[in-house]
Amino acid sequence: MAPESDAKPTVWGWDLAKAVDWTVGIPLDEDMNVCRGSQRFQLPWEEPESKILSLTEAPALIDSGGVGGLRHRRRRESGRSAATPRVYRHRAPLRLS
Repeated sequence: MAPESDAKPTVWGWDLAKAVDWTVGIPLDEDMNVCRGSQRFQLPWEEPESKILSLTEAPALIDSGGVGGLRHRRRRESGRSAATPRVYRHRAPLRLS
């Protein structure tokens, strides 16, 4: 595995947790190298977005294939969505664009 980049992240990828899982955020630099500062935490179902907003200064992509899709739809309908939803397939999990 390559060492983490010291560059400033240009995009974040987030996988949102279910009830007993972990929410994970991976910052990537302009060359799509993983930057220092990856995040992993467990919070009640409604709370991760405020933490994600406080940690993420670059654009963010949220996996919308599971629980992230429901959360994103609810935020979009209220006009408060802060991230771009993406459905990731197991065949290409690192393909962000």
